[in-house]
Amino acid sequence: MDYVGHFEREAAAFEAAARRAAGARAAPEVPSCPEWVVTDLVLHLGMVHRLVARLVGERTQGRIPERP
Repeated sequence: MDYVGHFEREAAAFEAAARRAAGARAAPEVPSCPEWVVTDLVLHLGMVHRLVARLVGERTQGRIPERP
């Protein structure tokens, strides 16, 4: 499986959806995440992507301590 290509396609699709939502009067709901709106999902995925970038950048092989 082409993991990088898959990630790039998913990231591009998510970015396009977030940009469409940014132009809406109110943040759209996220059907697969009850009680969340697109703003919540953007913040969550941003945190996930930063964590993964840290893990890859530091070549982490075990648990990492939480940063304050």
